[in-house]
Amino acid sequence: MKRSVVPVINLIVLLLSIAAFSQEQPLKLVKSIPLPNVEGRIDHMGFDPKGHRLFIAALVNNTLEVVDVNQDKKLQSMPGFSKPQGVYYVPKLKKVFVANGNDGTCKVLGGNPLAIRTSVPLSLGADQMDFDPEAGRIYVGHGGKDAGKEYGEIAVIDAATDKHVGDIRTAVHPGGFALEKGRGRMFVTLPESNETVVVDRKTQEVTASWPLPSDTQQPVALALDEANHRLMVGTRKPPRVVVYDTDTGRTVAETETVGVLDGLYFSAKHKQVYASGGEGFLVVYRQNDPDHYEQTARIPTSYLARTSLYVPELDRLYVALPKNDKNGAEIRVYQPQ
Repeated sequence: MKRSVVPVINLIVLLLSIAAFSQEQPLKLVKSIPLPNVEGRIDHMGFDPKGHRLFIAALVNNTLEVVDVNQDKKLQSMPGFSKPQGVYYVPKLKKVFVANGNDGTCKVLGGNPLAIRTSVPLSLGADQMDFDPEAGRIYVGHGGKDAGKEYGEIAVIDAATDKHVGDIRTAVHPGGFALEKGRGRMFVTLPESNETVVVDRKTQEVTASWPLPSDTQQPVALALDEANHRLMVGTRKPPRVVVYDTDTGRTVAETETVGVLDGLYFSAKHKQVYASGGEGFLVVYRQNDPDHYEQTARIPTSYLARTSLYVPELDRLYVALPKNDKNGAEIRVYQPQ
């Protein structure tokens, strides 16, 4: 009788451990959406909350992939791009803006099905972008060495008219962006000069520069916790997340992260930070308080799965996995817990 009880007890303990482990996971894999006929590296993404459309810059393919995330199917695979990188969808105007690195343009798309309406000339290296909904302006990083310039630029585009209305000069080619809602500031990484600069969006001038710690280089991505005045900066050499106080520019925390980081997001709802990188992992941190961050998960994705997009409206994290020898390209969809 005693012998039969022991295996049962062991089984119960195992089941309880599995249940506890699953409950502790900060992200739940909901599904995977295939991306047929997509080759090579995948860059940034944009999202249409009402239409449930995900816009994916297939950098090597030179296409924009459009996916319905509710029906798990591809709606369009649009040609006509030249190293597409940054993507942003403006819901009010029902427009998609796509930055192209090889021809130095920002292409503007609209209609249903989507079609390219116009192309805004910038300079080579057009890459990441962001949008100021109050001013109705799209910001696009371009210039620098790719364009044969000794400085970088942030193009200012009127989203309603598609006109290039100005440029904000930076020391080198701009990297990632993060926009404050309340104070009219924009934070921009400068990977080649190892700093993050603060831009006044009204005057369109750089007002401050926050250097990285001396042993850290190449800041590429940003995430903003505006309520607590904290800016997370993702770096590659070495892979770290450095946290700044946005009131003072002072460094308040540092933590190791995934290699070849390209995606960094903060969820105010869950008090979590998400980092995706080409090393092949999705790393999750819990914000215990504004100055303390604890790694809670390191989830395998695939080699070169660099980019991701967190959509607060749906509370979903989308991670782009490029095609490899075993599997086709896909988008993995995670739900924060």
